[in-house]
Amino acid sequence: AGAGVCARAPAPASAPCAPAPAAAFPPAPFYHYNGSTTVPPCAESVLWFVKKDPVLVGDMQAALLQRALFELSNGYGNFRAVQPLGSRAIQLVEGMSEEPPPPPWPSVPTYPDMTAREERAKIAASNALNTAGFANDRLQAMDTWERGIANGLNDLLRERDTR
Repeated sequence: AGAGVCARAPAPASAPCAPAPAAAFPPAPFYHYNGSTTVPPCAESVLWFVKKDPVLVGDMQAALLQRALFELSNGYGNFRAVQPLGSRAIQLVEGMSEEPPPPPWPSVPTYPDMTAREERAKIAASNALNTAGFANDRLQAMDTWERGIANGLNDLLRERDTR
């Protein structure tokens, strides 16, 4: 975990803007690598996709992104000193524009006459489902990776034993 300097106050934004539809972004190359979160505890649990070519945004869009990052990170923002590459591999991948698929887990129902407490519980349940889905995906990826390593070691041991 590296040290970083964090600002504490988001820049003001005058009015929200709607996100651009997926079709507004043509297929483009991205750098992809495994990394960590940019705020404590800096967990190594992030799959980063960084657009190869910069995207220009307006001042209001940048301010809204900054505000969202501060809110999502309890005021830390999105700053961390650059970390050494270590053994991580960086791949160049092609991004495609498409609508996201529905989640593989059921959504939490919404009722028009929910109380504030029920709405908070619904949000907590949705967050829990998203976290569980992410954890399941990571666990499956780790299992696949570990099985690949185990198979490779078994092959090496078999090859050594046949000599």
